[in-house]
Amino acid sequence: MKYLKFASALFLMILIAAGCGNKYPDYEQYINDIINAQDEFLLRISSASGAKDVAASAEWFRGRLLELDATGRSLKEKYPESTGWESAPPESLKDAWNRFHVKWHEFEERWKFEISGSQSYRRMLYDPEVREAFMKLAQTIDSVNFL
Repeated sequence: MKYLKFASALFLMILIAAGCGNKYPDYEQYINDIINAQDEFLLRISSASGAKDVAASAEWFRGRLLELDATGRSLKEKYPESTGWESAPPESLKDAWNRFHVKWHEFEERWKFEISGSQSYRRMLYDPEVREAFMKLAQTIDSVNFL
């Protein structure tokens, strides 16, 4: 009986500790989803074998950004206090927040490098399908507001 009480108390303490860890686990997952989408896009672009693949990658990323934007809006409704987080995120999200900003900067730099460093990419940008896909992607990037 003594061990049962001890085990129950230990289990309860673990549950309490787990519940106190992160008040915004869905926001942290959202940040990870944004980072994963960036990485997936760059992977798709770097493995593209032609203009159609590049256009499809841009369309995929555009669709994923729109999905993430919708998720971000619902999270902002769920957590109205998140409107002031750009300058001061909650302590439990600071690491994820900083990682997002670092990864976004890395994403922009890698993307610029991919486009400027490869002659074949520059030629593909003249393809009408690729150009249209990237114009739509640029408009989407300008319209979304993740955090």
